[in-house]
Amino acid sequence: MKITQITIALLLAFGIISCQEKTADVSINTKTDSISYIIGAYQGESMLQNFKRSKVDSLININLYLKAFNDAVDNKTLEIEPDSNQMMVQMFFQQLQTSLMMAAQDTTGNHKFSPSKGQCDSVSYILGAQLGKGLVDNFSKDGLDTILSIPIIINGYITAISKEDLKMETEANLQMVDDFFRKLQEEKMLEQYGDNKKAGEEFLAKNRAAEGITETASGLQYEIIKEGNGPKPTITDKVKVHYVGSFVDGNVFDSSVDRGEPAVFGVGQVIPGWTEALQLMPVGSKWKLYIPYQLAYGEQGRNSIPPYSMLIFEVELINIEK
Repeated sequence: MKITQITIALLLAFGIISCQEKTADVSINTKTDSISYIIGAYQGESMLQNFKRSKVDSLININLYLKAFNDAVDNKTLEIEPDSNQMMVQMFFQQLQTSLMMAAQDTTGNHKFSPSKGQCDSVSYILGAQLGKGLVDNFSKDGLDTILSIPIIINGYITAISKEDLKMETEANLQMVDDFFRKLQEEKMLEQYGDNKKAGEEFLAKNRAAEGITETASGLQYEIIKEGNGPKPTITDKVKVHYVGSFVDGNVFDSSVDRGEPAVFGVGQVIPGWTEALQLMPVGSKWKLYIPYQLAYGEQGRNSIPPYSMLIFEVELINIEK
């Protein structure tokens, strides 16, 4: 199961926490607590797999990593500044990758990667500091520091990476995490584009009672300007149409008429409002479609079309293409 984009950004920023460091026990009393715990536990389980795959479990000094992580989270002065020492980290992992590739071709063991203790310690500290800073920055940027519990996330992570019994199953509860972050994203979009949603809903409510307007079960509204007498397209047909698309305020955002060339596309390859309407229209018809945002480009929008935009199209069905 995939976790939403916001969740992934958070998890990547969170990084690695010591399996040797114990944290105070936490109580999980709310849904937000549960979300926080699952995020930490899921990342802990994932990191165990990453350690094994990348062959660094015996190289990283977990204690130094955790010290640097905590220094960064607590905004303390760092012993090694990560931003100015990225080349050291890159060289470390390049050497590791080269050794692994050569070892795969040579069974003598002569190509084993053996960095010095000082090199491992420095890289461990840099990684911890870098990801600790990332945790703080990402939480603050997304406003998550006021929503989720950092101590509970850390507790879930350490419990998982220590292979101790979890308070909650991770895989079975990832959908709850997805739903939580999806709702946060929707609320954020509504704060920015809620006026579009309101304007469209108010328009459709008023337009529903207008003379000559038909509304389908899906919420699509249409007005017949000219009724053709040809066949009706099916979902698998390709059609040729002229159209003018506009917003509720009358501003045109797209027009094949202005381009002087009809558009050709599959009935099932367009927005749901168009797909439904085209199958109701006989060839030769000209209709005006009033399409709710749910049947258009939805909560995300597309290119020049903002989220939650109800759209109006004047559509002339010219022909069914063979």
